[in-house]
Order: sequence, then structure tokens, then C-alpha cells
Amino acid sequence: MTREEFDTLCRDDVRRAVEENLGRDPLAVALDRRTPHAALVATQVKYLERARTKLLLLRRTLHPAAARLRTGVERGVRRTQRSRRATRRSI
Repeated sequence: MTREEFDTLCRDDVRRAVEENLGRDPLAVALDRRTPHAALVATQVKYLERARTKLLLLRRTLHPAAARLRTGVERGVRRTQRSRRATRRSI
């Protein structure tokens, strides 16, 4: 992204256009003549949708049940490490 594109995205009318077009097909946004800087807005819509999808997937992955499972596995690893140390000391 160039500095000019970033400056354009920071303008109120372009930010409003990105917000209004969230959820639309990026190709339709790019071809919409009523949208200011349509190609740039379409790119942002595409990136924001991709980020939203990844965040939802990450949220499902880190669900509390998954967090409990991960904590239990970590506890098991720590117990194994402690028992190995204790075994080494007794030899």
C-alpha cells in the first residue's frame, strides 16, 4: 500500500464507503460507479472480510473447552518433567 492510498483510506468519505460496503462482493464494489475510489474500497472490503473469517475461526479454536484441554495437556507435560527430574536425582 502506498502512502497516497493510505491517505485516501483515511478520508471520511472513503472510510464511510468501506463501512457501507462491508458484506458485499468485492467485485461488485469495484465495479460500482457510485463508490468513491471503488478499487481501493473493494480491496479493503476483501481484506476485512478475510480478517473477520479468520478471527471467527480463531475464536472457535480457542473456545473455553479447548483452553481447558490445552491447560490439562500443559499440566501433564509439567508432571512428566517433574517425574523425570525426580528419577534422575534418585539414580
